[in-house]
Amino acid sequence: MLIRCLTLEPSFTPAYIELAKLRGPNDPTIDSLLKKVVELNPTDPHFATTFGHWMFKKHNHHTALLFYWKALRVSGYHQEAIISAAKVLRQMGQECRLFQLITRWQLMLKIRNGEHYLSTHIYLMGWHLKSELNSKARAYDANSYFDGACASTPCKVENTSAEDKWRKNETSRKGKKTYAPRKNIEKVTPTTDLKLHHLVDSIL
Repeated sequence: MLIRCLTLEPSFTPAYIELAKLRGPNDPTIDSLLKKVVELNPTDPHFATTFGHWMFKKHNHHTALLFYWKALRVSGYHQEAIISAAKVLRQMGQECRLFQLITRWQLMLKIRNGEHYLSTHIYLMGWHLKSELNSKARAYDANSYFDGACASTPCKVENTSAEDKWRKNETSRKGKKTYAPRKNIEKVTPTTDLKLHHLVDSIL
């Protein structure tokens, strides 16, 4: 029925999509069907992005990136295509292009919203400062937890005589365990590359 529908109306996009679903992911004709959908809808970034996802699942990163760029040429603000392209660049290890993509996207959003935008090095300085503050906050929280652990448990008041207390103290001294002094907790410092952290803050 779908084949007959395409014979009568070759530009009917839903028929190609349903046919691809029926044939399953292992059918060798799926690529041509989905690519045909992209060709029939050159002004819709959704179909180009969807075909890019299909290529990415097949580990064809280069082709996936080409179709993400195709979607962005149609609509530069298509968020799904930008995020997917960033993931492909990260997978391919192209950190410089990754940083350029995310920074341009942020600038475009600020311009569209009528906000003032800053130069690239200002964004880097701001991110670096935030990363240092987060690292110091994590180290401070860890120290505070161990320092306040003993003080958080209230002591019980016992109505005993002075002699009983003296005997109890003597017994506790004899059986008292010695503990090694607690070492200072090392501060957590970011080891991931600066540009990669910039990506994570922007898309995740």
